[in-house]
Amino acid sequence: MPGLVERYGTVAAGLVLIAVFVVFAPNFATTPNLINVLKDTSFLAILALGFALALTVAELDLSVADIASLAAVMVGWMVQMKFDPATAVLAALAVAIALGTLNALGVTVLHVPSLIVPLGTAAIARGLAFMI
Repeated sequence: MPGLVERYGTVAAGLVLIAVFVVFAPNFATTPNLINVLKDTSFLAILALGFALALTVAELDLSVADIASLAAVMVGWMVQMKFDPATAVLAALAVAIALGTLNALGVTVLHVPSLIVPLGTAAIARGLAFMI
């Protein structure tokens, strides 16, 4: 029994929570709301996939959130400065990819521990986000 709770406890709690919302919030189970929930959580799901990929190879990347924050701030700033939104997104993606590549090269080529390199990258990304 303890194995069952450890394995499926989170899923069961999520299903109970959904059932409570369906009963007490009549608009919860509507198609527009479900689409809205999927749109709102897609960003976090994409970040979680990237983080899970690092975990599958027994590494840890703590800079994911800071790089995502920098990308979001970049897009907002560039759009405010009258850049084309597509250009802003592409620029933010390029910076995020560059910082991720910096992490990968630091760990694989320079053999710096995978906890240290992302912490430095996170500090750089956070600092740049605050400067913008």
